[in-house]
Amino acid sequence: VRRANDLDRAVSGTMELMRLARERTIASQGDDQWGVHFTSSSALLFTGSAYMGVSQDSYLFPSGITATWALNGGGDDLVFERIDGDTQQDGTVTLTNAESETRVITVISSGEFALISPLPPELDTRTADTRHMHFDLNYDLSTATTLQLTFIDTPNVVENITIADYIVGAQFLWSEDIDVNGDTETLRLVSHTLAPETQLSVRRDRDHNSKAVEIRADGVLIASYDAMGAVTPGVGVTASVQ
Repeated sequence: VRRANDLDRAVSGTMELMRLARERTIASQGDDQWGVHFTSSSALLFTGSAYMGVSQDSYLFPSGITATWALNGGGDDLVFERIDGDTQQDGTVTLTNAESETRVITVISSGEFALISPLPPELDTRTADTRHMHFDLNYDLSTATTLQLTFIDTPNVVENITIADYIVGAQFLWSEDIDVNGDTETLRLVSHTLAPETQLSVRRDRDHNSKAVEIRADGVLIASYDAMGAVTPGVGVTASVQ
């Protein structure tokens, strides 16, 4: 448990420096760009278009935590572009503890980044499905208007859910069978927390669902499932298998 906690702390510390670098770049603090330089044991906050050996702040990983990264261009620096916070160094930063547990931070070209938890290993002889997922959102779902499920098929089938209609007390509750061109898809969506930030539980059993589906709130992607149940969370969304 301690090593897992150390790993989570390392993720938080790394993402905090990334957040600072992007925010300071967008704010033109120091009239310059900001970035994060990675080593196997630390993340270093710097100013400028490249790390020149001088850091403004740093995060040293707990003992036993190591970092590897694969950034566009093959370098060790994640640098954000002025005004809009974009980056040319999109890619991944992977943190690993002594027990080979990993956390993967994914960065996209817009400069946004998210923690994507690994899917579970094989159980018995078949791949474990993601029948019960938690998605941590950085906003209150009840402030959105429409939850949209788009089932990828020929043609696509869209289910629009008016969020306010399914708020019971301080919880969002929705469950339904959806006819997707003759096939029945069954999903259940429940918020474990709603405000100020929502943790959304999604139950999608692969034995009863065969269509890829995207889940969005007012057009913003929460999660995308392929037909077999593999999950890609939206930007800024942390996903975990329950």
